[in-house]
Amino acid sequence: MTNNRRLYACACLAGPMVDAGLGPQDADALKALLSGTLDDLASYAGGFPQAKAMPLLSLLVNIIECNWDDLTGLAAALQWEQRKAAYERDCLAWKAAEPTCDPAWRNLPMTRGQRYLIADTAALLEIEIPEDMDRGAAADWLDANNANVVLRLEEGKA
Repeated sequence: MTNNRRLYACACLAGPMVDAGLGPQDADALKALLSGTLDDLASYAGGFPQAKAMPLLSLLVNIIECNWDDLTGLAAALQWEQRKAAYERDCLAWKAAEPTCDPAWRNLPMTRGQRYLIADTAALLEIEIPEDMDRGAAADWLDANNANVVLRLEEGKA
């Protein structure tokens, strides 16, 4: 699907939501609500005695309005889980491919992504960044410091 067709589809599908009063600030809450199960929706709808007689669109808007904080928090957690899963897939793919890689990659300058990840990791761990690292040294430093720290946090542990 081209970008223009995607944008057109998004505008068409979101039109009723916008017309019902939702705005861009509600996008995360809507995504969280739509990511739930029918049981989740029924639980939210239980807070509205008139829910069975409401149009579904009105019900969704009311649920979002009344549960905005909880839903946006849930959306943030869902996004973090997706980013973590993608990062873990990348790590596994790299570990699987590493034995077949030409070791010359280690002598190349570090990547922009490594540079940003090192800066974030050092800031979170409150440690100094070594100077003059090439790509291999940066990879070793990141591995030794358990990067990507933000995506490895589980129950307050790094």
